Order: sequence, then C-alpha cells, then structure tokens
Amino acid sequence: MKFENRTNDHRFYNAISEAESLLSINSPLMELVEDKNDWKYNTNMFGVQVAFTLSQDSIKPLSVNLYTPDRKTSAIGYYDGAVSMFFNKKVLDSLREDDFMEVVVPNLIHEWAHYKGFNHGTGIFRNYKTKRKCNYSVPYYISENAKKFL
Repeated sequence: MKFENRTNDHRFYNAISEAESLLSINSPLMELVEDKNDWKYNTNMFGVQVAFTLSQDSIKPLSVNLYTPDRKTSAIGYYDGAVSMFFNKKVLDSLREDDFMEVVVPNLIHEWAHYKGFNHGTGIFRNYKTKRKCNYSVPYYISENAKKFL
C-alpha cells in the first residue's frame, strides 16, 4: 500500500487505486520511465532504477489529507516532506465530477515521487512547472504522462 486515505471524500478511494496501479512495476507508465535515461534535477539513475524506486512501497504509506488554504492559491496539493500530502479542498470542490480523477491521480503520483526522494530543482523557481521539467524531472514527468493512461 502506497497511500492511506485520511479524507472523508469517497472519490479518493478510486483515485488512490488508480495511482497505485500506475505505480506498479508492470504498468505502461513505469515502462515509459524504464526507457528514459536522461533525467536531470539530481536524479543520477537509469530509468530502470527510477521505475523500481517508484514502484516499491515504503515502510509507512503516504497519508492523503485535505486542507483549506487561508489564502488564494491554485496549488492542487503539496507534500509535507515527511509522511503526508495535502490536497487543496477549495480546488477539489471547484472541479467537475468528470475531472476529479484526471486532476487527483497525477497529483498523487507527483507527490509520491517527492516522498520517494525525487525533486524538480532548487532555487526560487523550483516549484514552477516548465516544459523542461516535464521532460526531465521525475515528479513532473510521471504526473504529466500518467494522464495518458487514465
């Protein structure tokens, strides 16, 4: 088990199941990762090593929680650097039902990559998504490509 649903939102059960399926070693997403060997952003591994790392469960599952931000933010969620991730309740409440999986599953996978030690750079622009990061950063690469399999 990679994730522990600590929300009261029933939709997360399906999203977590889908994310865990995409993170399994034989999934089409992990096959893409295995074939990629030009990672950047402090990822000095071959694709096979990255896929293996992502597919392995951790001692503690990543706790999935909701939060209500006290200021306006478009962030879908964040990883706390320990064992929890938090989804922005305001963003989720604004989604159409049909869009929930398409937004939540890639974000679960993105934050899982952080939990497993992967990042997308340093400095003041580290949290801004760019085309380069979508191609060479493990968290952005897997979250962007996960959408192909939903």
